[in-house]
Amino acid sequence: MSVLPIRFAPAPPVEAVLTTRVKPAAAWEQVLVTLWIFCAFIQFPGNSLVLYPCALLLVLIFIHYSEFTIPLALKCSILLLIPVMTILSFGWSTVPGEAMRLGILMVVNFVAMIAIATRLTRRQIIRCIFFAGALTVIYLAPYSQYLGIDTALGSKNYLSIRMMLTAFAALAVAYDSEEPYPLRFAAVGIGAVAIYFCYLGNSATSLALTLGGALILTAMWVVWQPASRIRHLRSFVVFSGITALVGLIMALLSLPDNSIVDDVLGAFGKDATLTNRTIMWEAGNRVADEKPLFGHGMNSFWQPNVGAAQTLNEIDHRAAGTKHSFHNVYIETRVALGYVGLTLFCIQLAWSMLFNLRAWFQSRGMPASFFLLTGMMIFVTSFTESYLLGAFEAMVMLYYLGGITALALPYHNGIRQRVLLRPA
Repeated sequence: MSVLPIRFAPAPPVEAVLTTRVKPAAAWEQVLVTLWIFCAFIQFPGNSLVLYPCALLLVLIFIHYSEFTIPLALKCSILLLIPVMTILSFGWSTVPGEAMRLGILMVVNFVAMIAIATRLTRRQIIRCIFFAGALTVIYLAPYSQYLGIDTALGSKNYLSIRMMLTAFAALAVAYDSEEPYPLRFAAVGIGAVAIYFCYLGNSATSLALTLGGALILTAMWVVWQPASRIRHLRSFVVFSGITALVGLIMALLSLPDNSIVDDVLGAFGKDATLTNRTIMWEAGNRVADEKPLFGHGMNSFWQPNVGAAQTLNEIDHRAAGTKHSFHNVYIETRVALGYVGLTLFCIQLAWSMLFNLRAWFQSRGMPASFFLLTGMMIFVTSFTESYLLGAFEAMVMLYYLGGITALALPYHNGIRQRVLLRPA
């Protein structure tokens, strides 16, 4: 009788779900982002001594966490259209050095935004914006009597828009149930002071946007978040709101002897030229028509040796040699980069707003509402200001972070992958 060895069949592989998350941001990273935003909020003596080291550290963070930042950067590479064209415009700009420098800073700004979106959650970013805004409020407090005039701190419109962003961040923190109560109560106070400073800024447009935005954010907190618990209620709310808005506009436009525009302008102390803005827009369109395809090159127009630029400075009561703007980012882009640049710029804006809007529909939290509202208000101001064509600019950062952070959500919520595990 022979004995045969017993052979065991190999165990079948086991299917499992592997969740990968980025390492949570450390406290010092949040302090770094707060300082960077603060420096982008306001100009102060020694600003560049803080701003540029912060930007360098964010670039190093991008490199250190390249496993996460590079894939996100590739997904958001459409936001490099204008920076790349700005760099290329040194070939036809009258100030090639300035065009090259601005383009490089735009690229660094993009890298910094990718690093921030990768390391910090949306809630943490809003908290950093709030703290940066609080620092700005504290810094401006001794100069509150000068907020209604243009000073070395910046123009009154510039400061008023910063206060608007601070108020929105404060309200988002105050309305967020996941924030600690002491921070929420502090946010109420900072938000109230920011709105008051916006009033002192004597900028009717910014004040109207701030108050309107505060009401919208409150409505999102009261109506939108609870509506997410009922199937299809959000779609009904959006459809009803759009229908009511369209009906109101059609009713107003159908009124005989309609003087609503003039009445609104009068209520805000504006004339038909919108404080010379329409004159600036007409002049900008004429300048852009001289080189319609690729424009004059970045930073070519607002130079001391350009006679037309100095004439516009005089019309707008600016000192000769001031690097001003056309008070419209689309005209500004067309003058600098032509219709080609304007098309690329509009693609960037639409891309960010699309992903921002999608994240809002998919989320129940206050962070999504904050980024959508902020993006909408910055978009509205783009028709009267040119900040979105800058670098290391708070408006640029907050607008595009809406879309970038929407794509970065899986890094914080967890990327789920199915894997097969073979027993040893």
